[in-house]
Amino acid sequence: MSEEKIKGLWIFGFVFIFMFWGLAFSQQGSSFCCLWGEVEFGGVPAEDGYEVTATIDDNVVGTATTEKGQYFLCIPKDDPQTQKKDGWSEEDVIFLKVKGQTANPPVRAFLGTREQKISVSSADAPTTTWGKIKALFK
Repeated sequence: MSEEKIKGLWIFGFVFIFMFWGLAFSQQGSSFCCLWGEVEFGGVPAEDGYEVTATIDDNVVGTATTEKGQYFLCIPKDDPQTQKKDGWSEEDVIFLKVKGQTANPPVRAFLGTREQKISVSSADAPTTTWGKIKALFK
């Protein structure tokens, strides 16, 4: 095989891989409700490793972990063939929790990806002794 044919095959291979990759992501985007954004916990950016959970009708439908005060969470579309609620449907309200504490605001389910800042108020956030001491000096 000539060097030009090999080069052409490599280019074709890369183009094919990127087209397949793009198709896979476009399919994911067509059925997921994805939220991302800042997470405040007790008035400050959330620490790394806090669990963010999404619930609909008291069923956990998605989880994420905070990193650098941010989260990214995708919820699949509900499968109507199952009895249990396992994803989102039109008109659902998604409730988010950070470390088990209710975060605001709740979000109406939608198709696609959207930035959504969430926060757990100081009154709801459990604090350590050090957190209580820092709060005295605010």
